[in-house]
Amino acid sequence: MSERLERIIASAGSCAVVCDIGCDHAYVPIELVKRGAAERAIACDIRPGPLLQARRNVEEAGLSDRISLRLGDGLKELKAGEAELVILSGMGGRLMEEILRGRLRDFQRFLLSPQSEPERVRALILREGLSIEGEEMLSEDGKYYLILQAERRKAGEEREEPPYSEIELLYGRELLLRRDIVLRAFLERERARYEEILKRTDKAEILREAWNLREALERYET
Repeated sequence: MSERLERIIASAGSCAVVCDIGCDHAYVPIELVKRGAAERAIACDIRPGPLLQARRNVEEAGLSDRISLRLGDGLKELKAGEAELVILSGMGGRLMEEILRGRLRDFQRFLLSPQSEPERVRALILREGLSIEGEEMLSEDGKYYLILQAERRKAGEEREEPPYSEIELLYGRELLLRRDIVLRAFLERERARYEEILKRTDKAEILREAWNLREALERYET
């Protein structure tokens, strides 16, 4: 199993029911149930082929009575409160935003790993009144991955936090505050890439993105 999936499993904590959206071959829910982190699991995917293989894997693991499989689009096959923890990974931030919009208040915790545009996911979480409880980055096979934990706080447990800046939405407040070394490596790689891009264009959008990168890297110097 890849380090990315292992880190997702390690970040899940314990829960009664976990739901993995876009489960592919159901490796994550199988491991969570096998390791005792979840009592039961729901594995959902929009594609019949991977879900068929997921069913075979669940049966081979002897967990058919504890893991249910559902064919469906995003969270449409999941009722509010049916799972305590919802996992989404292996998809872009724009698609993740579409799946989560209007459903964030239906579940207690989320474990999210957007492959692009994480600022969309962070902004949606904060707009819906959830809190970002933790973030980590890892590098595997030349790619960078983000794992984000979000939680709906119970009544009376809400806390006021200053609004996220544009830089914090892009790169993560917690990661920047602790000067995460994996994030820094990612930022350095992106800065080098943008230096090459800026030799060929001076579009305002590209200039803004390059400026944001410099601002983020300056957080490591202070």
